[in-house]
Amino acid sequence: MPKLGTSLRISRIYLSMGIEDKKLDDLDMNDLLKLQAMHGSKIALLVAHVILNGYWSGKILARPLAAWLKWRMPIRSLYTIMQMVVLHGGTADFLNTIRLTRHLKMTEPNLSQETERS
Repeated sequence: MPKLGTSLRISRIYLSMGIEDKKLDDLDMNDLLKLQAMHGSKIALLVAHVILNGYWSGKILARPLAAWLKWRMPIRSLYTIMQMVVLHGGTADFLNTIRLTRHLKMTEPNLSQETERS
């Protein structure tokens, strides 16, 4: 599981690609090849951040590892890892936490608390 900082980096990379899941199903072969040519390096960078999963290692080693992955790892494996991380990389936990805190209303005073007396 990626750490929060890694998850934020991955989210930024994925969102910078501008890929909408709904439109992917309607693309023809030329559009898919254009998409791959435009964003293939970003996918390798995203996977490199997942593998490194750290602040300094991501800053220093992510780009060299991404370049290495582009030439050593099968494209299907890169896409599978990207899909797994984007879909299951912690966004569900984040949404559950936000929903829980919204229902708890943590900023409202507790009715059982008494006012302080001097």
